[in-house]
Amino acid sequence: MVGEAARLAILVAAAALAAPAAAEPFDVRGACRDGEPQGIYELRETRGALRVLGAFSRGKRTGSFIYWTTAGDRIAHLPYDEGAISGTVALWYPGAAPGREPQQQLEAAYARGVLSGPKRSWHPDGSRRGDYVYERGALVAAKGVARERRGAQRRRRARAGGARRGRRGEDLRDAERDRRPQPPRVQPRAERPPPLTRRAGVRYSTST
Repeated sequence: MVGEAARLAILVAAAALAAPAAAEPFDVRGACRDGEPQGIYELRETRGALRVLGAFSRGKRTGSFIYWTTAGDRIAHLPYDEGAISGTVALWYPGAAPGREPQQQLEAAYARGVLSGPKRSWHPDGSRRGDYVYERGALVAAKGVARERRGAQRRRRARAGGARRGRRGEDLRDAERDRRPQPPRVQPRAERPPPLTRRAGVRYSTST
């Protein structure tokens, strides 16, 4: 699970620093002590826009690291303690309307780089996506919309299975009906004309 926290930090940084190829390079502002980063850390575009703000202590991240997009949208808050994510992580969707707060995407509790506590997520429209509880990196509870959605999916699958079983039952009944012996079909006999009888006083001629 420590790897998950590292992947989260990488994904956040990649999303925040994504920019067109023609964008200007970044300026790093910070200080070092004994060859290690120490104190306030800033990452800015050359035109001055702030993209990352955080702090280091003896070469390790400490406190809050906040990320912004090139448009100025705040998209992440990652809390650190001795270089490990510890505290409540918050992510937001980019592209908020002017004057409005960005829509939250994720809120998750970490302890020393491991999920520990509630983890909630939302869709871009603000509807709840998932609601989970972790303990030392292990999922211990799943509730709310996520559970309801799974229940709805199970009900849809059950209905679909019932419909398939109904169609299969009809096919079996048709096949059984086709296998049943059918009574023989009687061909009607062609009626023969009555035989000719000779009558007295009548001359008959035959042709060859």
